[in-house]
Amino acid sequence: DIDGARDYHSSLDLGTPRRAWQFTSPSNERDRPSLALPFGQPFITLLKTFGWRDTRQSPQTVRESTSTPLQPALLANGILGQRFTRLSDDSDFTELALQDVTLEALIKTTVMKTLTREPTTEELNMFTELLQPGFAERVNPQAELVSRERLPRNLVSWSNHVNSRANEIKVELEGAVKKGDPPTKRLNNDWRNRYEDLLWSLLNSPEFIFVP
Repeated sequence: DIDGARDYHSSLDLGTPRRAWQFTSPSNERDRPSLALPFGQPFITLLKTFGWRDTRQSPQTVRESTSTPLQPALLANGILGQRFTRLSDDSDFTELALQDVTLEALIKTTVMKTLTREPTTEELNMFTELLQPGFAERVNPQAELVSRERLPRNLVSWSNHVNSRANEIKVELEGAVKKGDPPTKRLNNDWRNRYEDLLWSLLNSPEFIFVP
């Protein structure tokens, strides 16, 4: 409650989730835009696609292991997949690519962070062939951080959510989340695109299994 108008006896703080079962339903089933949680919804959507229950009081311990067509589709085209693969100025992979490291070290660290193992010899050769062109010139030393668009955050609460402007604000935020952060200018565009292709291939490999 951002305006402090709600009595604390009527409020509930579930803390910061560290496990999937600690997430809870956004409870916006009224389908009113002003009650949406644009920054949290992509996580809820992904979790539910992989069998997570949105009822915290009855977490599911045994899940259906059979994959569905929606699961790889969401990883390949969903908002979180887009955020994972896009090298923005808020990406850990961007900072990794900007470091003074060898291409082999970059590839090994990338695969380790994604699949928790080192790349095979075949993978290392394949990724080296992909990223070697332009690797030495990948950094644009004069480029500045891309400034983010200022978003209307912390303006909608329970006391004003029936206002038409509250709906408009949440729709704006939803659009910003779908759009994502702009790509960094600190990396050469052509090389950055190829590194993003590497990340996309790892995320969508059969070995990458998301377990909520």
